[in-house]
Amino acid sequence: MSLFSAGAQVAAGAARAEQAKREAAAAEADAQEQAKIRDRDIARFRKRQKVAFLKSGVTIAGSPLAVLEDTRREGLIEVASIRRRGTNVATSKRAAGRLAFTEGLVGATETIQSSLKPF
Repeated sequence: MSLFSAGAQVAAGAARAEQAKREAAAAEADAQEQAKIRDRDIARFRKRQKVAFLKSGVTIAGSPLAVLEDTRREGLIEVASIRRRGTNVATSKRAAGRLAFTEGLVGATETIQSSLKPF
């Protein structure tokens, strides 16, 4: 009976670890998609800014160019932040998965040890 219980603990830990891997991959994929969408939105906004400057008769030099560059720079920072958050979530989920697997092994070891004590 104790070997069955130990095996079940290992299997449960392995299943939780696999689930954590899937969740980590999904978190990274979601962050990449969000970053791609935000990058596209920022590019569209920059184009609208440029058109607005040109329509108003302002040349794209000096202050308008600085505004466009600031928009680009802030956009890059925002997109990188989205990706970094996704990576951090994925890293956390992977660590939780490794911990769950380890807990399953430890639990199994303790179960086997406790069943051998009477001998």
